[in-house]
Amino acid sequence: MISVIFKSKMPVIRAIAGINIRSVISGLIILLLVNCIACHGDRPAMKIGLVSSGMTDSTKNSGAPVEYQSVYAMLVLPKNPLPGEAFRILSTGGENIRKAQIIISVSSQGVYRGKPFNNDSQLIPGKLQCEFYDIGGEGIAYHDLDSVNGGSGRLNPANGTYLNEFRMNEKVGISYTKSNNCDNNPYNLFNPEIGQLYVGWTKPGEWLKYTVDVEYNSTYVIGIMYTANGDGTISLSADDNKAEVKLFIPSTNQKEDSIAWRQWHHWNKLDSIGRIYLSKGIHVLKITTLTNGNMNYDFLELKLGK
Repeated sequence: MISVIFKSKMPVIRAIAGINIRSVISGLIILLLVNCIACHGDRPAMKIGLVSSGMTDSTKNSGAPVEYQSVYAMLVLPKNPLPGEAFRILSTGGENIRKAQIIISVSSQGVYRGKPFNNDSQLIPGKLQCEFYDIGGEGIAYHDLDSVNGGSGRLNPANGTYLNEFRMNEKVGISYTKSNNCDNNPYNLFNPEIGQLYVGWTKPGEWLKYTVDVEYNSTYVIGIMYTANGDGTISLSADDNKAEVKLFIPSTNQKEDSIAWRQWHHWNKLDSIGRIYLSKGIHVLKITTLTNGNMNYDFLELKLGK
């Protein structure tokens, strides 16, 4: 039996059997090509797999009376691998492998290191609360062009309250709907609930990711609760753009309102701005601001299409 323990993040690793390197990276796709030289003309059939995850059949022996044999396999590391998880190359024909060269190619496609907010995936069909984007930080769970949160802790001073301090140490701008003719003003097209958190200070190129639990294989109708000081576009995609739809967001600017700052507080709710197909199970959705910015996002609502 020959064991190799995977360590490096390098795209290609060439190792001779017997090298012990440590630590496994979750979610990686591993391609292995094993070239073996057997003793005495043996033709060992081999299996390649992860120790704790059961063995994965690769190829049987070719049947040709030669000492040299190649085995190819593709493995996907589990989401929660054990530290020091090992690849094992087993010979079913006895311990007759004299030498083995192992070529391991690593693809990071599909690796996502974010986690659901409060460890609770949002449910689809249902409302995708925009302020509950994933935990993981800049470049993983979100990308924001500002250096600080423009709402929590700034516009809304830190005072020990949940709403004023919500995620105030992250860069994404977050505020909440207020009374006194702010978010309950007469220029609303749809009146929001007061005290609702929302994402604001949006700019083109910014994005947010959300781990969701989809209940049904279906095409979902997308709605949105929002404000927009000018027409804009956003996109909603799933699992690194395997499914993506661009969505037009019409302006809620009202020239009749003489209070300039309130142009960012004219709320509207649209029930159908696009459709997206999602399969049952866990997915990572991504909201990207494409054009204009100057929008506030309370929630997207995904309903089963008819």
